[in-house]
Amino acid sequence: MNTEKVNIINASEEYSDSFREALDSVSREKRFLAFTEAPDVESVRKFVRRLIRDGDVQVYAIHDNKVIGWCDIIRRTRDAMNHTGALGMGILKPFRGRV
Repeated sequence: MNTEKVNIINASEEYSDSFREALDSVSREKRFLAFTEAPDVESVRKFVRRLIRDGDVQVYAIHDNKVIGWCDIIRRTRDAMNHTGALGMGILKPFRGRV
């Protein structure tokens, strides 16, 4: 059993830069996400602020005070679809497959 401490926390501006680093790492694998690198730092900060403001869901997996993974559900904005959302998630390669 793995004894490394991982905390799950709600998204926060404090971790937005660390989230961007994790997003960039997973993106550059060119396997799991629709883009090959993360957006610039300010765009990611704006994205996180919007998620928090709009009450959308984003959580981070934190290890050693860094984001090692994330999961988010972003509500669709059309009235007929606002009860649904888009799921996004990722985890850094060294942390995959652990219990």
